[in-house]
Amino acid sequence: MLHKLIEEYGGYCFDPKGKVTVCTPWNVMLFLSYPGEGFRSYWTDSGGFRNPYMVNWLRQLRPYGLGLRGLSDFIFSGYTKQLCLKEITRHIESIDTNEDAAVFPYFQLLLQTGYFTIKERISSKNSRQFTEYVVGVPNKEVLDLFKDKIVEELTRNQRVDHLAKLDYSYGRKLRAAVRSGNIQEMQLQLNRLINIFPSGTLHEFNEANLTALLRIILHLLDFKLTNKAKLLSEQFDLAFENTKTIYLLYLKVIKDCSGIEDACNAVQEQHRQCTPKGSSRSGSDLTRKQIFKYVMVIIRDPLTGNDALEPEIIKAFRAVAAASYEPVRRLVLLKAPEE
Repeated sequence: MLHKLIEEYGGYCFDPKGKVTVCTPWNVMLFLSYPGEGFRSYWTDSGGFRNPYMVNWLRQLRPYGLGLRGLSDFIFSGYTKQLCLKEITRHIESIDTNEDAAVFPYFQLLLQTGYFTIKERISSKNSRQFTEYVVGVPNKEVLDLFKDKIVEELTRNQRVDHLAKLDYSYGRKLRAAVRSGNIQEMQLQLNRLINIFPSGTLHEFNEANLTALLRIILHLLDFKLTNKAKLLSEQFDLAFENTKTIYLLYLKVIKDCSGIEDACNAVQEQHRQCTPKGSSRSGSDLTRKQIFKYVMVIIRDPLTGNDALEPEIIKAFRAVAAASYEPVRRLVLLKAPEE
């Protein structure tokens, strides 16, 4: 029980050595008063979720022209960043949001209002003001709040405005397809997922931004993203795994259906060059997991580019249209590269 309380409501640190942590008294008091209701997000329910400074800070992580790299780095660092004591204790003179967003101290404000806390003291230099700390999200309640707000910002869709809805509507079906190894179903669910994001989510709809978006969303949906692909080569854009299988994906974004063949040929050539002659291109890695490699082609305008659309395109488009609540703006095809 104590471990669960700390996980949900604890983690706050005011100790200069970064060792002693405490729980939120408000949450603990309400939990002990109503234990039958379980571990509710009492702080979130009291209004924390509507904090505009969190929204503005998350938007700062992906400024115009930089796509999703800042947001991706924040998530994959474990929702942490490294600061010196002087930055942590910065004096905030005003919270006037009409100030220049580039200089407004959003992070320090979030730190001082409980969205972040000291996680670890990592070094001590000549001056106490330059002692360095790892600062991060304190507990599960706040982490879930961040995840919900990230989903809301990326989808901007009232029907899928927090993580639980995204997971229920899309994540569970995609996980089931991955577990079963059903590539057609995996393709369908990736199509459903990719079409919930409005055009404004990506500054430019290209491989780099789309890879960052998919990494963020798959991570939030509890997919185990892997770096084991680096043991094999540096050629893959996205890799994730389950208990038995690793999926390695090449990612290609094309304008319309006329570019499918060229995209596949380009990946095929890349595949040949990056895989040494005589080596196994499929099979098992060092953990004895089965490896599957696919080209993931994302077509930005799937109904143009060819006078007569291929039956494969028509079939895939109809399947996505029948299974989706959203209009089909993009189309995903999964193709296995030739060995």
